[in-house]
Amino acid sequence: MLVGPWRGLELDRAPAAAGFLRIPAQGQGSHRFVLRVRENEFCAYDAAADAWEHLDVPTEVAFGPDLEYRTDLARQLLDRSRRVGGVNRLNPNDEFWYLLLHELLKRGDVGESRRRRIDSLSDTSDLTSPMAAQIEVVSPGSATTLREAAFDRDWERVSSIGEEIRKGWCRSRRFGVGVVQASSRVVRFVPAVTGAGISVAILGGDGAGKTTLATSLRRTIPMPSRYVYLGVWRDSRLAGRACVAEPGGECSRS
Repeated sequence: MLVGPWRGLELDRAPAAAGFLRIPAQGQGSHRFVLRVRENEFCAYDAAADAWEHLDVPTEVAFGPDLEYRTDLARQLLDRSRRVGGVNRLNPNDEFWYLLLHELLKRGDVGESRRRRIDSLSDTSDLTSPMAAQIEVVSPGSATTLREAAFDRDWERVSSIGEEIRKGWCRSRRFGVGVVQASSRVVRFVPAVTGAGISVAILGGDGAGKTTLATSLRRTIPMPSRYVYLGVWRDSRLAGRACVAEPGGECSRS
């Protein structure tokens, strides 16, 4: 869900009203680290479905694994959006280009489910979209050939053109792309800064499955968590030698 960067605290209030809470960002996080795009992820537990619902709320239009291919198109795309069934949706022309760039710059090809959606939008697409103009800035001529390849369902050629766009973006904005990629590698290893949370202790004998259960919990719960192994109980070498204080200050061994 794309929102404008001018939303401020309302960005947290609106999802909270629907039961969604923010997931703390990893490391310095996008909303605390100036070199990274603002990323906002929220989650809510659906008791009826026994599942976690995720909501990604970007405030900028950026692409790539680390959102290193940045644009300033958020406001333009929001201004061009339309109301459909009570929900604002991207202009179909913009959605066509957005989905193509999202797939090509993040994974290098277009997934099957995305292909069907892009194919359904191809008749409404043309070069008047700000997204197409952005492609022409970084890789002149690629917007036309990319649209033709998608229209022909030539997905191998679509992937090839996507690689040309990626290289063109890196050439034209080498410093910006490189800085974001480098900063992303660093902050991945910085622990998330969170407030108070909960601790869960798992007790059991050897082979009872404590580690398996803890790993499953971490995988299931979409919140930052840390696994701490406290060891197993062993008889102390001091067992049987505890000092018991007696009246008068004497100490006897037990």
